[in-house]
Order: sequence, then C-alpha cells, then structure tokens
Amino acid sequence: LERKYMKSTLGVIALIIGLIVLIGFGPIFTIWSLNLLFGLAIPITVWTWLSTAWLSAFFAAIKTKVG
Repeated sequence: LERKYMKSTLGVIALIIGLIVLIGFGPIFTIWSLNLLFGLAIPITVWTWLSTAWLSAFFAAIKTKVG
C-alpha cells in the first residue's frame, strides 16, 4: 500500500518539476528559435525572458478567452 502512494507522489513531484523547467526554459527556447530562424540576434537576458513570458501569457489568455 505504501509503495503505491510513494510511486504516485514521485510522479506528482516529477510533473511539478517538469512544469517548472518548462515554464523557465520555454521563453528561452522561443528566443533561441527566433534567433535561429530569422537571425534577429536577440540577447537572452532577464528582460527578454520576462517580455517573452509576458507575451506568451498574454496570447495564451486571449486564445483561452476567444476559443
């Protein structure tokens, strides 16, 4: 019985860590892909990370609201 709960707890912890990593690296991957595709030479700084995260959240909210 304990092993079952431990396995599900570890799964939840892994899911939470995965989401944190995805949220943290998602804007970096977006900036990186824009730089590679279009040669924009956008620097990866805290400010560009924040602006990319803000735009992603903004457009996700609009998509959720409309669709």
